[in-house]
Amino acid sequence: MKKVIYTFLILYNFVHADLLKPANNSELNYTHVLFEWEQVYQAESYNFQLSTDQTFDNIIVDIIDQTTLYIHKTDIDWNSEYFWRVRPKFNDESFGEWIGTNSFTTGLSISNAHSINYNDDYYSDGVTIFSSFFNYYSAIIDQQGNEIWNSADTDIVYYNTDYNGQLFGCYVNNDLEHYLPGIEFSLDNNYIWEESNEHFLHHELIKLPDGNYLGLIEETRIGPIPFGPWTTLFQALGYQANGFTPEFPWVGDKIVVWDKDTKDIIWEWSTFDYYSMNDYDTISDTWFQAATLGRFDWTHSNALDYDWSLDTNSIEKIYLSVRHLSRISKIDYNTKNIEWNIGFEMPSGDTTLGNELKFSFQHSIHKSNLYPSCFATLDNGNISEQILGTDYPTTRALIICYDENIDNEPYIEWEYLLPENYFGFASGNVQILDNGNFLITTVGDGGSVLEVDYDKNIIWEGKLNLQLPNGAVYRANRIPGLYPNNYSIILNEYTSNITANTMITNNGNYYTDYNHIQLSIYDEGELINNESNFEIIVDFENETQENRNCLINDNICHLGIFNTSNSNYVNIEINPDNNQNLKKNFTVFFNNSSCEDSIDCAGICGGNTNIDCNNECGGSAIDDECGVCGGDNSTCSDCSGIPNGDAFVDDCGVCNGDGSTCQNCDEGLTYYEIVPNSTILLDGSYCFNNNDLNALNDIIIENSLNIESPIALGSQNWVNGRITRLEVGNYYQGGQVTLTTLPESISSMTQLSVLYANYNQLTEIPDSVTNLENLFFLVLSFNNITNLPDQIGNLTNLYWLDLGYNQLESLPESIGNLQNLVYMWIFDNNLSYMPDSFCNLNVNWNSDDYSFLPYFGSGGNQLCDNLPVCIENSPNLNSSIDPLYYSFEITTEQDCETSCLVMDLNSDGTINIVDIITTVNIIIGNIEPTDEELCSGDVNEDETINIVDVISIVNFILD
Repeated sequence: MKKVIYTFLILYNFVHADLLKPANNSELNYTHVLFEWEQVYQAESYNFQLSTDQTFDNIIVDIIDQTTLYIHKTDIDWNSEYFWRVRPKFNDESFGEWIGTNSFTTGLSISNAHSINYNDDYYSDGVTIFSSFFNYYSAIIDQQGNEIWNSADTDIVYYNTDYNGQLFGCYVNNDLEHYLPGIEFSLDNNYIWEESNEHFLHHELIKLPDGNYLGLIEETRIGPIPFGPWTTLFQALGYQANGFTPEFPWVGDKIVVWDKDTKDIIWEWSTFDYYSMNDYDTISDTWFQAATLGRFDWTHSNALDYDWSLDTNSIEKIYLSVRHLSRISKIDYNTKNIEWNIGFEMPSGDTTLGNELKFSFQHSIHKSNLYPSCFATLDNGNISEQILGTDYPTTRALIICYDENIDNEPYIEWEYLLPENYFGFASGNVQILDNGNFLITTVGDGGSVLEVDYDKNIIWEGKLNLQLPNGAVYRANRIPGLYPNNYSIILNEYTSNITANTMITNNGNYYTDYNHIQLSIYDEGELINNESNFEIIVDFENETQENRNCLINDNICHLGIFNTSNSNYVNIEINPDNNQNLKKNFTVFFNNSSCEDSIDCAGICGGNTNIDCNNECGGSAIDDECGVCGGDNSTCSDCSGIPNGDAFVDDCGVCNGDGSTCQNCDEGLTYYEIVPNSTILLDGSYCFNNNDLNALNDIIIENSLNIESPIALGSQNWVNGRITRLEVGNYYQGGQVTLTTLPESISSMTQLSVLYANYNQLTEIPDSVTNLENLFFLVLSFNNITNLPDQIGNLTNLYWLDLGYNQLESLPESIGNLQNLVYMWIFDNNLSYMPDSFCNLNVNWNSDDYSFLPYFGSGGNQLCDNLPVCIENSPNLNSSIDPLYYSFEITTEQDCETSCLVMDLNSDGTINIVDIITTVNIIIGNIEPTDEELCSGDVNEDETINIVDVISIVNFILD
């Protein structure tokens, strides 16, 4: 019997082996680094070195590794440069030449996180990934709080993970209508998959075991405005608000499944089809917010989980967290029927289970094999004072259990009440950890992540220090590490001829003189007790494709591949069952059949498979006529759909029309056949008042805007031919335009009830605005306005006045006439005093609404002395709203530092004899100087005014 031994497949020669990762001169956004290189002929092991200098005089790592992959987790710092190299070590203990030298740099750390370890022995292994939705970044910290990965400047916000190295989230692009496209992304911040962005994806994106994607998108339908405390407000805005007329946008949610390849929606489930519109929040301020936003945020779903059937290889059940209904639902995937609702009791009677659990405005849902009939959720507790009777808004981490075959009612298996300063009014989550502990994430205390054991002992705490606003962490999860399932491969050859001539080509494909190969896969990942299975697709030239499996055992698996048909080559593809992104493929050429033709992207000698414009081998994507890969010609099409065409919309809204189609409108009205999606016709009429249109045109002309039609300016609501709502500014709903002026003709919009002119560069407001007697909402934040019209008090119906982030130096006396004002925001201006009439307002000076927004906010001014009695002790004196998302209350202190011109005691802008006399009078009369006088007169800064200061002033004048 011939003795069979194996030798390593020889590389082209070991000088031509390559260093693979990190690529030379790359910049890394992580400090735990995976190094990988190509196999070298006859190497028994490899010598890896890492140095801080190119000459390797300062080596920080020098190790021998048995495979072609090495992960290093220490010594590498942020904002630094490193050099690395590898050489083979042979069985005679000799070393080969270095395979070259690569360098890389690390980027900047971007978080301010640290950690507190209370009990190292009970810490659940791994690192913690978290994301911030208002600083728009994600990061990973280790047990000691060291940042080891971040999303750099990509604005990627982490949503969740499969715990096998696949990461999901979104990125921020404010130029898009749906500005948070969902993505699967890599550690290098590359997009692996991106949804089509045809809908607004939010909160959740999950990759299913079959490779498809599960997510949440918004859906809007028109519904009634129910009766409630908000009825009068809506009726004043022009709505019927009678409880049954469909007239107002309700925003619900759809659960959808996208096909991984086509990105088509292949399954969907809508809250409008399975929930009753009789169920809505009545305790919090969601309907009052709807009046401000022009849409009702009905369900606000925020989390999904699922049960997977191995028998059918598909979803079996879906679990949905619905924040604004304080409800969690279990849905059968096949029938789409709701199997149960757990949560807050509502008028429809559809939620019959768990009414006494009384969680509210919850975030996240997490199922674990440790608790098969249970789920974890974070009870944000926004209305806990009302429904639980707590002394303060209280956030709870909950494990809720319900086995419908055994239990009559759901019950709380475990709960943890967060202290008052850890209250999380938004976002957050609870994760059941592998060791039985719980990871609790809250926006409280600047953003905190707590690891708590079953006995409610705090084991570990991550302090994220996300101060703006209020620690707005979205989610955090404990994961095994940056590389849970990475692996290396070694190719050996079965032969009795140890001088066999085998090699690898420059593009990663192997050559061998012999037909029998052994493939070895080494588990290099950070998962403990990893038993991953690898599907090996073996495709010989002369045979049909063969699928094999290789199961990791003791960190390794072996597979023999035999060329019994004497094929010239075999294509080998390695697919890990738990992370398809780690797929590897290569080609082995047999019998020294060197390829004299070109090898295509699939590794086929003489093949004709090409790379498409998406850089996909064998892909079919092509550039459209607009030059967009895989595009549909829409980016450069005119109104008739012709790429680079010259058709335009006429005054009647008709594409390529002559303006003659306008009809069926009364005198003084103009007909538009085509109305943009940004303009809502509440009564369905396509007739528009000419006075309103002229005023809109004046805005366009006076600001030199490139807008073809007045009804295409910003976002608009119309009813009975009159404009009732106008939103215009440099953000998506505002039309992405910037105004520098508002025309006097704006007073022609006599039915205008909502005016948003925020995020512009306005310096003043025309006096004619005060003629808009129907105005309820006036939002002028983020401008450069220095003063208001004297008669601003004429707007007696005003309900909401937002003047935040301007340059206001004073408020007119007439401001006190705004008796219906409920919200008064004047924060972040230059105000140093309030008019005498200020306290005539009926504003709630001291409280926040149920959305935790202040009714009054004046932080970030210079309101230091002589404050009106109504605000001198107000807790909202220093309240402001975060400038990033403009949805969360923050504290901004008054600027009370005294400024002065030294020696100018009478503040006339000059230093002369009058200042000397004033100084002498203070000294002779033993008068206590004011702060301003002390600032100006204390020339030598000894905290007193005396003869030395007089001499200094005299000398200054004489000089």
